[in-house]
Amino acid sequence: MAINHKGTQVSVRNTVVTTADSAPSDPLQNDIWFDTVADVTKVYNGTIWLTINLDALAKKEDSTNKSTDINLADVTNTKFPTELAVKTYVDTELAALVDDDITNVSFDGTLLRVDEGTTNFSANLSALEESADITANTALINNHIAADDDLSATNELQNAAEVSIEDTAGNYTATNVEAALAELATAPGKNIYSDNGTLNDNRDITQSNFDLNFDSNTLVISGDDDRIGIGTASPSTKLDVNGTTRIRTLPAGAGSDELVTVDTNGNLKKLPISSMETKTSIAQNTGTGVITHNSEDGTSQAVNLVSTNTNNSISVGSDGGAYYNSPIKAYGILIPASNTYNANGISSAVKNGTGRYTFTMSTPRSSADYPIQLSLLETGSDRINIYVTAQTTTTFSFSIIKEGSTFLTYSYVDRTCYFTILDF
Repeated sequence: MAINHKGTQVSVRNTVVTTADSAPSDPLQNDIWFDTVADVTKVYNGTIWLTINLDALAKKEDSTNKSTDINLADVTNTKFPTELAVKTYVDTELAALVDDDITNVSFDGTLLRVDEGTTNFSANLSALEESADITANTALINNHIAADDDLSATNELQNAAEVSIEDTAGNYTATNVEAALAELATAPGKNIYSDNGTLNDNRDITQSNFDLNFDSNTLVISGDDDRIGIGTASPSTKLDVNGTTRIRTLPAGAGSDELVTVDTNGNLKKLPISSMETKTSIAQNTGTGVITHNSEDGTSQAVNLVSTNTNNSISVGSDGGAYYNSPIKAYGILIPASNTYNANGISSAVKNGTGRYTFTMSTPRSSADYPIQLSLLETGSDRINIYVTAQTTTTFSFSIIKEGSTFLTYSYVDRTCYFTILDF
């Protein structure tokens, strides 16, 4: 602490200057550190060290720190190379990679010469086979080919792979196939019954009038009537299957498709779907409600829709259907506490006063003399009564009365009540 010229104590910080290769510990704001590794000056802002001297960075690439070695011959990494040094090094390396192309090749029968740029080299081939010998050998090779029809221009023994067994039109020829068959006959285990093969193109087989029979009638391809069969040597149709058949996958059909039928001999036939339709009719007597079903074969069945038993409350409606005329025309509950009601067959309700209500029915009654059933919900010990006070074909009214403690005293009260309207 210090006292200023006004006599006031103030805090004074002494700026510490440090020169070192690492930051000082416990620095205060505005302390200065000369970083001898990075060659920069830094000031502490209370949180981190900030670099303030950028001149030192520029000095890293001044003339003192630049290499004068234009060939970059050594492995030093203490100084920066100049642009000239880099260019000289790259040009030298590229020049070392440049090679001359071959410009000419010549052969005069004895000497082979190759020219490459400004240089050349040659080889004397006179020590090789003489021309006369080459001509003699060529004659021997040609004679050998003509003698054994071996397409190879060498003297090895022919094999089936070297023999052409078909002409340019793809037809087998006896002349060329003879040697191949002879070799196949002496090769053990080499036949179509024990070896697999691969077709490289389509193949046409002419059966004439002969049949192909696989594994004792498992599959027979007839050559005289273009028929297949499966399980029989004598197919009678294009496809004759002697046994069960199975189709694993079928596409979805359409309404215009035809059905597949089988006759007594197992022959498949097709039949329009429309021919399989069953035509029947159903009629109902609107007076009695009886339903009659008529089949294609002329038979009919009748069903009574409404029972004729005595005292049956279900009757026949105007359309012949069963009709039940319920005697209950309206019913519901009145809840005065919430000024609401929940009812069926009631179109509206009016509160005429405490304990007095009028309900309007959705449909009129046949007469004003219809039964009305009323009941109350009373959880206390009060004597509460409910009375019908009026009724017409469309409305009815009632009152809820509480009897007093003395004789002939009463008052109107609101209570939850239930009602049921009946009709004959």
